[in-house]
Amino acid sequence: MQKYDYIQNMVTRDKKIYAVYAGVPDVSIMALQVKNQLLAEYKTQDIRNFDELFDFMEMISKDEDDEGNNRILTSTLDLLKYAVIKAGYYPFAYIPGSDIVFKIDDSECKPYFIEDTNIIELFFEEFQRFFEKSYFTDNLENHKLANIRLTAYFASTE
Repeated sequence: MQKYDYIQNMVTRDKKIYAVYAGVPDVSIMALQVKNQLLAEYKTQDIRNFDELFDFMEMISKDEDDEGNNRILTSTLDLLKYAVIKAGYYPFAYIPGSDIVFKIDDSECKPYFIEDTNIIELFFEEFQRFFEKSYFTDNLENHKLANIRLTAYFASTE
């Protein structure tokens, strides 16, 4: 562990190990998959951000039948993970209900409750309009064709 002394200093106190360093995801993206047929039907080349995605969903909703098959298949946990990373934090654990986060650049690894950060505000700034229009779904059974999927990917470059 001599090669990573700075990590050992972060996770030990009084020669006792209090954490096992597993790395922090330093690359995080949301991957959007939209069927080509749907893009062509609405004359859309690509969707590069959430504003464009919302505009695309608005176009679809004007023409949509009552069944509402063209919803974005995603999980609220993936959306929350995105907000956590975008706000400059990382979660204590990537599990549902993880409400403790750490600042990415904090060498002391001070824990914060998620509600004591700007993460929730950022989450709603980005996604509230989608929730208000019911553009998200996490129910694969009711999402017959899964025309649109939004997934979070977190990877380390180490």
